[in-house]
Amino acid sequence: MDLEIRFGNSGGFTNIPMEYVLYGDGELAKVQNGQETVVHSVGRKTMREIKKRIASMDFEHLEINDPGNRTYFIKIKNDAFENAVRWNDSTDNDPIKNLYKKLTGILTHEAYNAQNF
Repeated sequence: MDLEIRFGNSGGFTNIPMEYVLYGDGELAKVQNGQETVVHSVGRKTMREIKKRIASMDFEHLEINDPGNRTYFIKIKNDAFENAVRWNDSTDNDPIKNLYKKLTGILTHEAYNAQNF
């Protein structure tokens, strides 16, 4: 297994969970009721940037378990390690929040770019 990044959130007013999985080959899928539906593929450049961010923040050794009313999560699994972090809006950790923004940004940005090649 090269890489599997699961990310999303749960809780809040509606308590409807949102989960996506991004694979090392760039395939992005939405997870609903345990079923994956491919959304689109992410470009190599974007994948390199995401992998670089993960390595630079030493994700393997991060320990964040701070759920709240709205809880965000990132779970990463690869050949070297498996780790998950959870946080809320008031958690003080900009690097993990920025990684999450990058991941959620590819949901629309990459789809737009794929349509406009």
